[in-house]
Amino acid sequence: VQPGALHEMVDLLETHPDIGIVCPRIENPDGTLPPSLRRFPNPWTLSLVLLKLPKIAPWLPGFSRYLGRDIDYTVTQDVEQCMGAAFMVRKEVFDAVGLFDEDYWIWMEEVDLMKRIHDAGKRIVYTPNARVLHHLGKSFSQVKLLTNAKRMTRSTRHYARKHFSFSGFIVIVILSGVHLLLTFVWTKIKHA
Repeated sequence: VQPGALHEMVDLLETHPDIGIVCPRIENPDGTLPPSLRRFPNPWTLSLVLLKLPKIAPWLPGFSRYLGRDIDYTVTQDVEQCMGAAFMVRKEVFDAVGLFDEDYWIWMEEVDLMKRIHDAGKRIVYTPNARVLHHLGKSFSQVKLLTNAKRMTRSTRHYARKHFSFSGFIVIVILSGVHLLLTFVWTKIKHA
């Protein structure tokens, strides 16, 4: 947490009672910006993620918007969600919507929390004036790829069950299996 970051985030919460979450500017140790602001996923965008298409076909409809590629990281603004590496939540918001859902395992827990807070009518605000360094992927790199994929698909299915229609949930369940198969094949190719 960089100097002044906590003060900036607390100040925003104290001066704007309609804000439920403040998200800081997440930076890599070298000062570059990882993509840390997104919009809420829908069945289409989560399907693209499960099919491992973000790096192969980032031009697919709706995907750029979901990834927030149009978001200006230099401006304080309302956002839908931010990376779970760092954010500040007003206690009253936790009292109103509940804490993190413990049925998630690593992935999607912050997205679910922010969706519930957003749906409760509280703002989620990003500020570039509070900076936090993040060592991206260090925790995940300690676990096997297939184990991470199993955890990710479990959390994705849980999110879909809570926030999508029944048909959207079924699509995610089916594509979770495809995701695991693709990951298994990739690990075999990688270690061949």
